[in-house]
Amino acid sequence: MLFNQSQKPYIVYSILLINTLLFGTTEIFGGSTNSSVLVNFGALYGLYVSEGQYWRLLTAMFLHAGFFHFALNCLSIFIMGSLAESILGHKKFLFIYIFSGITASFISLIFLPSYGVAIGASGAIFGTLAALGGYFFIYRNKLGEFGKQNFNAILILALVNLAFGFMGSGVDNWGHIGGLIGGIIAAVLVIPKYTRK
Repeated sequence: MLFNQSQKPYIVYSILLINTLLFGTTEIFGGSTNSSVLVNFGALYGLYVSEGQYWRLLTAMFLHAGFFHFALNCLSIFIMGSLAESILGHKKFLFIYIFSGITASFISLIFLPSYGVAIGASGAIFGTLAALGGYFFIYRNKLGEFGKQNFNAILILALVNLAFGFMGSGVDNWGHIGGLIGGIIAAVLVIPKYTRK
């Protein structure tokens, strides 16, 4: 079965709720663009991670700086995440999202300046994109033109976003690359066998 359109994307809704609650809370406690506030709420900060606060590899993916960053990522999660959850199911999508986000945080941490702060769901979103791309690539022949078109669209979307990341300032493209790597690895582990109904 390709995907279940009647299946509600409960994991996506839960992620969006967590993002919204944290964004609102950081705004209340000093502003979502305040680095100190973000660090207090779990942003990726190399010094603290080196001291054993490894949970920041997870929490950083639920924080956002500014409304535009928050809104854009939430929209991407809703679109890409809903598709991935409908295809792969709740548990497998959650695994891909979390695994990709943590991988993104780990790669980002390697290249993060000593006192740099990294946040955002972009790595997990790129991982979701990679997993969807892997699915449509593996089954491109069985899914026919639908599969090929979706794979091409996802590939172009990922490349364009990476290009914008390299051209812009303040964008954690290493995190994006880490998310892509994590998404590919996770997809290999959980992509289901294709059956046609």
